Amino acid sequence: MQLLSPFSPLWYGLAALLSLGIATLFYYLKPQKSYPNPWIQRGLFLLKFLSTFLLLLLLINPILRRNNRVVQKPIIGILLDQSQSIALQPLGKTYTQEIPEKTKKIKEKLDGQFEVKTFSFSSQLVDSLQPRWNGNASNLGKALEQFQEKFEGQNVGALLVATDGIVNQGKNPWYVAQQLNFPIYPLALGDTTPQIDLAIQSIKHNEVVMKGNEFQAIFNLSAKALPGKTAFYTLRKIGKDNQISTLKTGNFPIQKNDFQTAIPVQLPANEAGLQHYRLTLTPISGEKNTQNNTQDFFVEVIDDRARILLLASAPHPDVATVRQILSQKQSMDVVVKNPESGNINLSNFDAVICFQLPSINGNDQIVQQIRQSQLPVWYIGGNQTAYSRLNALQGLMTIRPAGKSLSNEITPIQNTSFSFFGLSEKCSQRIKSFPPLQVPYGDYAANGNASVLFQQQIKTVPTSMPLFAFGEQQGVRQVILVGEGLWKWYLDEYEQFGEHFAVDECISKTVQYLALKQNKKIFRAKSDRLIHEEGDEVLFTAELFNKNYEPVNEPDVQLTISNAKGKTFSFSLGKTDQKYLGNVGKWPEGKYQYEAKTTYQGTAYSEKGEFSVQGNTLEAAMTQANWSLLRNLAAPQKGNLYPYENWENVVDDLSKRPDLKPVSYLELLLTEILDVPWLLVLMLSLWSAEWLWRKWLGHA
Repeated sequence: MQLLSPFSPLWYGLAALLSLGIATLFYYLKPQKSYPNPWIQRGLFLLKFLSTFLLLLLLINPILRRNNRVVQKPIIGILLDQSQSIALQPLGKTYTQEIPEKTKKIKEKLDGQFEVKTFSFSSQLVDSLQPRWNGNASNLGKALEQFQEKFEGQNVGALLVATDGIVNQGKNPWYVAQQLNFPIYPLALGDTTPQIDLAIQSIKHNEVVMKGNEFQAIFNLSAKALPGKTAFYTLRKIGKDNQISTLKTGNFPIQKNDFQTAIPVQLPANEAGLQHYRLTLTPISGEKNTQNNTQDFFVEVIDDRARILLLASAPHPDVATVRQILSQKQSMDVVVKNPESGNINLSNFDAVICFQLPSINGNDQIVQQIRQSQLPVWYIGGNQTAYSRLNALQGLMTIRPAGKSLSNEITPIQNTSFSFFGLSEKCSQRIKSFPPLQVPYGDYAANGNASVLFQQQIKTVPTSMPLFAFGEQQGVRQVILVGEGLWKWYLDEYEQFGEHFAVDECISKTVQYLALKQNKKIFRAKSDRLIHEEGDEVLFTAELFNKNYEPVNEPDVQLTISNAKGKTFSFSLGKTDQKYLGNVGKWPEGKYQYEAKTTYQGTAYSEKGEFSVQGNTLEAAMTQANWSLLRNLAAPQKGNLYPYENWENVVDDLSKRPDLKPVSYLELLLTEILDVPWLLVLMLSLWSAEWLWRKWLGHA
């Protein structure tokens, strides 16, 4: 045990001398009544000295440093698969009824010898057991990674994973298991016997199509345990008022026991708006799971296409990322040019993306032309950007770089009051896990007309400095991003999730904001996307303008959403800055109509539209348990697999493992002396004892 203090040790000596002086003054220098015995005088002197010294010690408040030995039991983790495929198993009803009690008993038997931690997972790890079995995906690889991160450096003994082994999202969990230093014990669920099953694995199609064009939809279909049979499919279009028309029927021969095929279909895009299609496989006799026989999909047919100019002085992976994402959009034409090429006709474009322009190595001719043309522009800054000249071109940020080739690693913090458009919950959560962007070191300030989507977090320190800002200058829309590294986001998201959803949404919505034709309606409202995935939250924004076309948000806005059956749901949109924003939650698969209404200065306004929710069929697509994967997960650290009826045996096996032992370590504890309660009690006791003794002597 050791005392640490920011003050010199002389302070303790001074405290002792002062205490000694006060005690001497009280009992030797100041005239006192006589004492029956000199030892009584000495005893009172000692009590005064000690109580005064303790008081001064508490005022100095040194730090008490001591080592505490901690004994940690082996940690046993229990992960329970909450994906829908568990409930879709042949014994699904039994599982949903018995698993909560079964896992509870295992935990109770392990408690005492081990420290047991319980979790659920589907698309990610959740810090509690939630037996709901409604997860839309199974991402066991991510759950293993998150468990490892949570208990990094601790005494993890083993991990029990109750799952059917079906993985349809993220990394292969086998690769993750190779990096773990503790055994995995799969508590196996499901049936590994091939079941008679026709399934729509996925439908690939363009989300946006130009009116008058044809587009291709590819149906990825599978069949199990049906060799020699013929399967039939029907494609229908669901129009207004739920009118159903058959577009195509067909069949395919099933050639083997585990059969897969891809059927391409060309479809016309003759009608603008959101088009609703439904593919159905006719069930075959003996098929138990028919949930994966039907799948809806939606296509947005548009009349116009935005023309985007992407300017970059040199090749860069961020340029390639932006180009790759935008070139896949049917609603956009993207042209990449070098600003020095000299043959750029700006009148051919609706918006411009300037990558690291104006450049420290180039002239400003093209950016000045863009400014004069009144084109909406997105500036993407970096180490080659001439920020002093950029400050003069845009009015959203004031940027003062601190020096050449110096940069910070920046993690974006989303501004919840941003209202120009909404990012889905999935996008917002994923961006938090992406690698940091490289932002030139310096000072950044948002100007009054800027609306900030992301602010800068430097390592672990949040700041108010803007990273990604939107706004208008003299009626022209502008966007500025001051970081490099979008390509890292692009690769990281695919590695984690097998898709580019969040990066696509962030870049696409930015360009849509720029290229959107100016709408001079007094009142307008819209959903953040026309097509949502099941499980996503649906966001709405609305804008209201006065006669001078200045934004106002004084009156309330009421939103009504109706489903295909005509049932209506009512909401009130919240007010944020000069706009309206509302999160109407998650919706089941289907097509929805909405109407937003408000009254301003005695005039009623309304805006109608539609959006769709596309069903997630990952879990229904495959229900055959994959115990082979589970055995491979158990193998590296000599774990064992336990079928459902033998789950309880894992308790005995864990108890007998010689390598699962408690570990002890020294823990450094720093405690302020003011936080030590017995010292305060001691001081008060000394004071009380002195006062009572003096009272008894008649000296009080």
